[in-house]
Amino acid sequence: MALIDFLIPPICEGCHQLLQENERRLCRSCLLQMEPLRVEGRCQTCFNVVEGSCFACSTQFSPFDRYAAVWPYLGAPKGLIKRYKREKRDLDIPLFANYLLVQLERLSWPLPDLIATPPQDLIKRIWRRFDPIGEIGKELSQLIKVPLFKAARRLAGRPSQGSLSKKERLTLTEEDFIVLDKAALRGKRVLILDDVFTTGATLKSFANALWRGSPLSIYGLTLAWVEPESCQDQEGSEEEESRGEAEIIRFKGRGDTLPSLLVQHEANDFF
Repeated sequence: MALIDFLIPPICEGCHQLLQENERRLCRSCLLQMEPLRVEGRCQTCFNVVEGSCFACSTQFSPFDRYAAVWPYLGAPKGLIKRYKREKRDLDIPLFANYLLVQLERLSWPLPDLIATPPQDLIKRIWRRFDPIGEIGKELSQLIKVPLFKAARRLAGRPSQGSLSKKERLTLTEEDFIVLDKAALRGKRVLILDDVFTTGATLKSFANALWRGSPLSIYGLTLAWVEPESCQDQEGSEEEESRGEAEIIRFKGRGDTLPSLLVQHEANDFF
């Protein structure tokens, strides 16, 4: 044991318990929680667990052709996301980008033409000097060599969504976003990324704003989402998959194959 570990014992970032020998950042239990959500048995539009057709999507309009998340906003994923945003930890950017890649491979979505992230307003950009999902979007853009759409702005003066009640969050609309280059969106497949889907107000409002540019389709993918209780009850456990070598990301449409940098569990560089 290193002297620093004796003086300051390493703590799991998920459950805050002491790490055992050969464990890094996450304990074994929390590491298993980092397995992405299964995509089978879920509605392709809203990602709810369904049997047969999705009643919600048949009665409600969705601005997305497809939506999905990597994890439920619980346990180890929730702890890592909150710490990343609070401490501005650059080392987590490749981690999150590669988990997005893994989930994209499972979803078999077409390769996007553009990647977009909901912009921060001017006041928040100056105050925080850090855009959590923007940095992850930039990393993913570089990994799959897809341009990042930057020609959008958010009106200033509105409190952070995280500080608002559910009712207040839902007052966010597409009018809170300004699209500066609509022509760049025309006929394009757009993938919108965000960190956490709670009410979906931010992601949906931003998607509705982007539709003004007449894109071909809009897909939404978040690191985590707050699952409806029905989904949490039906979501079954899944055997841990072997991760001995890097994932291969295969996108439909262009026939591209892209190697993911993520090698999970004991053999990876992140944990």
